Amino acid sequence: MNQPLAEALRRFVNNECSKQEAEEVEKWLLMNLTSPDADEVFEQLLADVRVEEDRVRMKRTQQRLNKFIDESIAVRRRAQRRAVRIVTMAMQYAAILVLGIFCIHFYRQSGQTQSWTEVYAAYGETKRVTLPDSSVVWLHADSKIIYPERFGTHTRQIYASGEIYADIAHDVRHPFIVTSNGADIRVLGTRFNLRSYSDNDNVEVTLVEGSVALDVDAADRKQSYTLTPGDVVCIDRTTGKTEQYRFDPEEYTSWKDKRVLYFINRTLGDIVIELQRCFNVPIIVKDRSLLSTRYLATFVNEESLDEIFESLNSDGAMEIVRQDDAIVISAAK
Repeated sequence: MNQPLAEALRRFVNNECSKQEAEEVEKWLLMNLTSPDADEVFEQLLADVRVEEDRVRMKRTQQRLNKFIDESIAVRRRAQRRAVRIVTMAMQYAAILVLGIFCIHFYRQSGQTQSWTEVYAAYGETKRVTLPDSSVVWLHADSKIIYPERFGTHTRQIYASGEIYADIAHDVRHPFIVTSNGADIRVLGTRFNLRSYSDNDNVEVTLVEGSVALDVDAADRKQSYTLTPGDVVCIDRTTGKTEQYRFDPEEYTSWKDKRVLYFINRTLGDIVIELQRCFNVPIIVKDRSLLSTRYLATFVNEESLDEIFESLNSDGAMEIVRQDDAIVISAAK
């Protein structure tokens, strides 16, 4: 194994590279995606690294991991919007790199590497996943989780991006932690809904049962909250603005069983993003002034996309037409 390359890779996964060095490493990765040497390099890299207990370093790794998760999902979104069915080597390598980062910092005490599983629910999909501790997680459309083959001796930790509903097995000795885009949710045993898409500034946690401690990096400072059943906390990561209110559990959790949509004071911009995820249909809004219009609407009978838009456009303010496989929205003339 090339030693300078090995050292550069170690610094890269630890986020210790200079900008120039990071660019060189990324260039090497892209140039060697199809090379069998790449697997050998990572195997040697993992074999040379021992248990890492430095919490600051682990935090940096989490942040870097979140970046790769977001980039990975962004690539999938772009592919789906173009309606092109592709599986690129770059995507496969991004997954390998994510697993490599995990393995480096989450070795078992025996010194053996840990295996991680990545599950992604694409546009129009909902998936159910059973975790190693028998906890169950449902993934909404355009969402991802990464979890280990077995949990550690102190905590049970997974990584998520998008929207999930989690039914966590109770274990007082091993707190369950979900890390998602700058937010950490810590529970012992509970049922909750997390909404934290990388293309949205908001983190929203809804507690159905049990208790949850929520820590969010927002507006350059960490904000902490403790939820009780029936609480919803929504935090804007950019401004730090927080909204907290009570809820009807059905509004936030029924999506895992059937397609239901609750648009409570939601803008058309947010609604369009949600409909694209649920129906896997590109929606183009030509008149951007329409995006800020707010709606109060619920769809619980698995209405079609056409039926939903017919209801949203009851005042005739929009002109909605289908062009090829997309829906195009303009202001009514």
